[in-house]
Amino acid sequence: MAPECIAQNGKAAENAKATLAKMGNVAVALETAKQEGDSYYKQGVAASNKKDYATAIQLWEQAAARGNAKAYRALIRVYSDHNTLIPERMKFQDYEKAIAWDKRALEHGVDVLVWRNDEDEVAYGSYTIMYAEVLETILDVYRKLGRMDEAVAFAKECHQKGLDCEWRLMKLYLNMEEYEQAVFWAREHDKKMGGQSAEGTLRYIADELHFLALQAVEEEDYAEAKELAENAITLGSVDAMFLYGNLYEDGSGVEADKEQALYWYKKAAEKGLAIAQYFCGGMYCRGEGLDRPYAMTGLYWYEKAAEQGMAEAQYQCGVIYEKENAMRQNKSRALYWYKKAAEQGYAFGQVKCGDLYLDSNVTPVPAYCVEEARKYYEKAAAQTEEPELQEYAQNQLKRLSRYN
Repeated sequence: MAPECIAQNGKAAENAKATLAKMGNVAVALETAKQEGDSYYKQGVAASNKKDYATAIQLWEQAAARGNAKAYRALIRVYSDHNTLIPERMKFQDYEKAIAWDKRALEHGVDVLVWRNDEDEVAYGSYTIMYAEVLETILDVYRKLGRMDEAVAFAKECHQKGLDCEWRLMKLYLNMEEYEQAVFWAREHDKKMGGQSAEGTLRYIADELHFLALQAVEEEDYAEAKELAENAITLGSVDAMFLYGNLYEDGSGVEADKEQALYWYKKAAEKGLAIAQYFCGGMYCRGEGLDRPYAMTGLYWYEKAAEQGMAEAQYQCGVIYEKENAMRQNKSRALYWYKKAAEQGYAFGQVKCGDLYLDSNVTPVPAYCVEEARKYYEKAAAQTEEPELQEYAQNQLKRLSRYN
């Protein structure tokens, strides 16, 4: 081997030995720091148990400087006033310091543990989920300070680092009443985690907003009702879509606009809301918000509601099948829907059943049809609270007496 090669190999060997020595020194230094950190942390706990929180804080800062995760957590809890049950600790509350230690913990990738108490700990050991307490604490501090924009910015920064912040961002935006952003982060959370837990939370809040909107309508505060309904719609409330249609149809808080009313009724109807389907049926049949009536489209929506068991819609289906022109008239189908409504105690349906049984092309009217008509008229007369309908049913029963 050439002398120069031997010299080069010798230098490489010496460099390797030096590197290994340094690595060994680093390992020793890290182990020493760990041991010192554990010791300072335990001394801090002892001081805390004696309610000497000033000393405890100093010791925990020493431990944190050596990378002790528990010390970071202890400092964050003290400065954020995590434990309000200990009045002596209250004077150490310092939100700015809590924020500073939170940020430092996250920057250093401290493995904060999830635990029930100090003697029962479960180490997750993963940087991506170690923020479970640290991040929640800093966001809570920002909320207490009213610095929501900073909270959002910090959560997004953590999200960019790969931390699971979608749920927390959803909650932050809900608190800020920025509902479109809340929906975005809810969907991001559910996409990542699977399931619909976040969107389920939004639906619950949407229902609350819809309820408040209904209260506002009762109080005739239509501007408030409109705003609440809009927010509920953003969060996915189908009931709020229907309410929004009501506001436009009635001109409550907005200029009356049948076209807009139908638009929102249809949006809710397409989501399966029976009452919205019923209203769509009526508007299409009457041609409201349209250039002319569309009876068959109206029937389509009435049948959608009828199939969900809505007696009023079942009755309207019967009316359309009975009254349509000769090409589309279908009295057997009309009777089918009238019966469906009658079975639910809907008096108008009961009366129409009686009428159709008597409306026979056979003379004399078959006894079976007479008895069926009598049964439905008797039900209507006994159940209805409509004076005119009750009188009509009673008159029809008198008419039937001639068939005896």
